[in-house]
Amino acid sequence: TNGNGSVAYISNVTSTSFDVAGTDCTNQNGKGHIAMLFKNTDFFKAGSYTAGSGQTTVDTGFGAPRGLIIKRRNQTGNWGWFQPDGWTYSNQEVRLNSTNARDSSNYVHTGGYGFVPYGAYTINGGIYSYLAFK
Repeated sequence: TNGNGSVAYISNVTSTSFDVAGTDCTNQNGKGHIAMLFKNTDFFKAGSYTAGSGQTTVDTGFGAPRGLIIKRRNQTGNWGWFQPDGWTYSNQEVRLNSTNARDSSNYVHTGGYGFVPYGAYTINGGIYSYLAFK
């Protein structure tokens, strides 16, 4: 998304290519853009969830992730990186898009099912993309 919350549209996706919309957030002349393509495997899952008024439980298919990136799609928001098993401050967010990198809030709980997001990653009506690493 761009700073105004506009969503970039992708179409004509094949195993070797895809088209992007001719908007400033995906195709502005003279600006840098990056695309990352992922395939779900036994150790990696790309997906999305929509936050409701209650708790959102996300099933990764392989249990608790050891690394997790979450980003809100339908409005602006941080790129949050979580590494639940590896840091002293377990489950705390590192913002990939900010110089104020670490937030002491606990935004993710993990378990045998996958993960449960909290706080900024569960705003009612929010659509979030995630990348979970086993």
